[in-house]
Amino acid sequence: MDEKQYLVELDRSKKKILESKAPRKLVVSGPGTGKTTFFGEAISYYGGKKDDYLILTFINNLVDELRRDLGDIAKIYTFHGFCHFLLRKDDNLRSGLRDGFKYYPPLIELIKSDWKIFFQKEPPKFSKLMRNVTDTDELKFFLVRGNYYNAVGYDDSVFRVYKSLSRGKILKEEYKLIIVDEYQDFNLLETSVLLRAIELSSALFVGDDDQALYCELRESNPKFLRQLFNEEDFENFELPFCLRCPSAVITVFNRIVRIAKENGFLSERIDKRFIFFPPFKGEDSKNYPIVRLVLSSVQKKTPASNNYFGRYIAQEVKKIPDKEIKQSREEQFPTVLIIGPRYYFEIIGEELKREGYDYKTREEEPSLRVNIDEGFRILSEDRCSNLGWRIVLEKTKPAFYSEIIPTSVSKEKKLVSLIPKKFVKKLLADAKSFKEKKQEIIEVVEEIDRTKPTIQLTTFEGAKGLSAQHVFIVGFQNGILPKKSDAISDIEVCKLLVALTRTRKQCTILVTKNFCGKWVDASEFMGWVEGEYVQKREIDKTYWNTRT
Repeated sequence: MDEKQYLVELDRSKKKILESKAPRKLVVSGPGTGKTTFFGEAISYYGGKKDDYLILTFINNLVDELRRDLGDIAKIYTFHGFCHFLLRKDDNLRSGLRDGFKYYPPLIELIKSDWKIFFQKEPPKFSKLMRNVTDTDELKFFLVRGNYYNAVGYDDSVFRVYKSLSRGKILKEEYKLIIVDEYQDFNLLETSVLLRAIELSSALFVGDDDQALYCELRESNPKFLRQLFNEEDFENFELPFCLRCPSAVITVFNRIVRIAKENGFLSERIDKRFIFFPPFKGEDSKNYPIVRLVLSSVQKKTPASNNYFGRYIAQEVKKIPDKEIKQSREEQFPTVLIIGPRYYFEIIGEELKREGYDYKTREEEPSLRVNIDEGFRILSEDRCSNLGWRIVLEKTKPAFYSEIIPTSVSKEKKLVSLIPKKFVKKLLADAKSFKEKKQEIIEVVEEIDRTKPTIQLTTFEGAKGLSAQHVFIVGFQNGILPKKSDAISDIEVCKLLVALTRTRKQCTILVTKNFCGKWVDASEFMGWVEGEYVQKREIDKTYWNTRT
């Protein structure tokens, strides 16, 4: 096909979806296939106002991107955020929460601590129980304590909606279209609520089981996507053209999928096309015609002269053209994305800093740390708040701490009434002082050097929802990816596929032969990657001597 024919085929794929009269549609769509643009086109095609459209996903980073691009024409939430919205709007769904309840994600850590003090044993895995819709006494304890603190967090906001729906409550929200993105990463709890949420609305679900990375982190399962694919209620479609990656990355991706299937992996995978798109990526494919496979002779775990990964990456970052840096800043995606195990972050970051580059790391899950400042802030607004006092107690752990928590559980008395008056007086003074200091703080905005590249370091899971001009995959060894060369899992194949397809320009894979003084084997996936469009490069002492 020539470029014009590619554009016609892309347009035909989209029209087929839009013109279908089916009320339930499933689009199987690989990485970089233009989903966000298509969502905007779908909303424009059907017409109406912003409140007619709801877009749901579960990754905060994706929500930020969707709100930036589509926030004027649709309501956009993470699924947790949507359930939080429902709880605010409909008191019939709250299961005991009162008006004015707090949204406080670290709530789960406080309730775990309550359990441990009251029962004198380790707390159950509350999140796992909720995500698998297990109705147990442990979760009853959790909900009662949540009511006591009049607060909700992530999973319990969804679980409360689920509990109410299972008791016969009805969701009143109705939309012209509900769009659900990244459906392969939803768990049983979320899918149970979601399928009730679309009862009054048309629905467009989008997913890709090649990108299912969260099975080990949040009980998600691509089987829910595959079930929809085989259901008569949903009509299936595809968006097959990759508008993000150059041809070398597409070739390597399809080779990995083929070899994986030949070796018995990805056996339940939904068959889908993943096609290079010359009209958008032809120029990049000429400029970046290969995937680089860099073989390092040695790599240390602490900053040192033989920090070959860090030195090589810093060297390549220096070569990035100004126009690519400018584009990434204007379109608000990273110039450089470094993907690998967390223990590489510090050493690679050290070399980047030495060369004058700033960087940030990205967590795959939001932090649930309890912060005493939040307790002070709450108490400065409500001096009797159970949640505020509980946060302060958790961080200060005074002598009477383990005595009053059981009393608050068994008698449900206000925490402030159980705390010695001297302590109350002191802490309220601290809360008042905190509020006054906050009011005095003047935010200093640092000037950003927009000529420098933006650099992010992340794990494989944290890479979801991101893309970058230049991607470096580090630690391509057995013991990392895969963890066990004789027991490869489908999720590890998916990690490699996701990491590769974050690439807009150049993808570089780095592997070392010796890590921290120990010989290591190259990844079992090495043979899957090698071939046409992959170029090997050795970096050893001789290589660096020629550059000094």
